[in-house]
Amino acid sequence: RLPISRDVDLQLATSRKFGNADGGQQAWQVTAALQVALGGAATRTPESQDRFNSALAMQQLPANAAPSAESLAQALEAGGFAHVTVQRRSASEQQPALWQVRAEARQWRKSQVDAVAAALAVWVKSQGQDGADDLLLTLTYQRQPVLNAFASAGCLREWLQGPEWRCAADRTGLQGRGFMYLNADLELPAVLQAKLQAPVSETAQAGDARAWMPQLALSPKLATRVGTEFGLFDYSLAAVVGAEVALAPGLFWHGTFTVPVSNSSRFDDGEIFGDDRLDTVGFDEAMLSYWKPLPNRVAVQASAGFLDRRYLGGQVDARWSNADGRLRASGTAGVYRTEDTGDRRTPVLGALRYTVLPARWQVEATAGQFLGGDRGVQLASLHWWGDTQMKLYYSNSQGKATSALSVRRQLLGFVISFPLGPRAATSVGPVTVRGADRWGWGLKTKVGEKDNVLTSGYAEAPTLRHGLASDVSDFDRNGIADLAARARFMREAVLDGLAAGR
Repeated sequence: RLPISRDVDLQLATSRKFGNADGGQQAWQVTAALQVALGGAATRTPESQDRFNSALAMQQLPANAAPSAESLAQALEAGGFAHVTVQRRSASEQQPALWQVRAEARQWRKSQVDAVAAALAVWVKSQGQDGADDLLLTLTYQRQPVLNAFASAGCLREWLQGPEWRCAADRTGLQGRGFMYLNADLELPAVLQAKLQAPVSETAQAGDARAWMPQLALSPKLATRVGTEFGLFDYSLAAVVGAEVALAPGLFWHGTFTVPVSNSSRFDDGEIFGDDRLDTVGFDEAMLSYWKPLPNRVAVQASAGFLDRRYLGGQVDARWSNADGRLRASGTAGVYRTEDTGDRRTPVLGALRYTVLPARWQVEATAGQFLGGDRGVQLASLHWWGDTQMKLYYSNSQGKATSALSVRRQLLGFVISFPLGPRAATSVGPVTVRGADRWGWGLKTKVGEKDNVLTSGYAEAPTLRHGLASDVSDFDRNGIADLAARARFMREAVLDGLAAGR
């Protein structure tokens, strides 16, 4: 093993099979691989910790800063936010002033932790060295709330200079926390409810000029066949441009446009995998969706259009989570018609997910009728390293006797997924361009049978590109317990923002 960088090693290995090489198998094997430490290093070196501490650079912040609502709104717009609303509630003898900020993370779509951190960096800059105000930040998606965060300026500065959650003075009434997450439906502590009763002294809005323009996400699309009797690795590759357009609060259009790029010879016309080649230019997904948060941590979404080139129809999704987000229940019901045969598909699925280790390990069970018409269950274990996820799953399902999925199949597989490109999107004129919020690749295999003929179509769920499962729930990781466990990442992201001058 040869170290290349702090998080990457090159591994070289060789092995020999000493038994008889039956069936013409090779006796020698040679392997070369890159090993990547997912989610960054487990601990920071003293040098990097000093760099992050100096990024705070409190001496660079203006003393006795007195931000106005207008200047803070404009600063948030410049920092990558849209639909910004700022209200300042007056201070009293017992409580400092409260800044109530509502903002859409237009350029911070890959992670809600990054979005909150970017807003906090702007606010810390506005408060200066001596600011003592409080902040209630509401992060939105399609102008509907998805997450709240509370911060106290003095305590926050102390927390940013060290890993402790609490500052010395307990004047906030919130156990002296410099920073804390709150649920999206404004289930606020009583002390915050009292703060919100104070009169509004200032208000301002910003960030609407480009908020209605498209947001583009770029990614590859890859079809693969690995370790088959026909070859070690075969592929078909295409480029995908995802687009999203906000239309009204909660209402948006989203779709993907695909352009073929390359493929191996076994994906050519007439070859064994030719029917699965990515070979057509055009739209895959094209959906009109509306989502809305409801009381008691419930959210619903209704969508209609093309799920992909094969399915035209619509679906309704719903999600509920408990107070700390460790338990989540969700359901999907849809009606689709296949474009090639006209068959009717009616997926109806329910799922339960439990967080075993916040921000590290989740388990999920899904049951019902899948998109292919097969009925059964899927059990999954989801493991997180920072923004990288590994999903290990087992499925057992069977379709109707007259369908192509009439034989019961058990499958084992994995999917590894991660965000592509920089954390922040880039503005190109009135639109934003970014890498895909999450891109995944995996393998699956039949189990419990004598053969391993390639099998597809089983245990497929109708998954939308945008909405409850992605942007609203931050890919199912914005429960309070998961967010609190990612405090180190949020703290580092704020310090990065301060160092970058955002």
